[in-house]
Amino acid sequence: MSSIQIRPATLRDAKAIAQIQVSSAQDAYKEFWPDTALNGLSVAQRQAYWREAINMCAPQVLGAHLDNEVLGFAGRARSRDKGTKNTVGEIWSIY
Repeated sequence: MSSIQIRPATLRDAKAIAQIQVSSAQDAYKEFWPDTALNGLSVAQRQAYWREAINMCAPQVLGAHLDNEVLGFAGRARSRDKGTKNTVGEIWSIY
């Protein structure tokens, strides 16, 4: 029986992460956003964003994998709130 593995994302995961983000947004917001906005979401643009984020570790990206396929992801980083301790963080995205 396979189990889901959580690990830091690699540059090879960026396209799958982008596809998950775009398809999730298109499904979740189809009743709220105009079709032109949803159809304008670009996997290539999101892939470029996630490649840079993964490379720079900003945010730190974790991928959920099953049998080497990306099923979901989360981005996390240090809190952007002024005056918080270095140990305080926030989730930037979760899909």
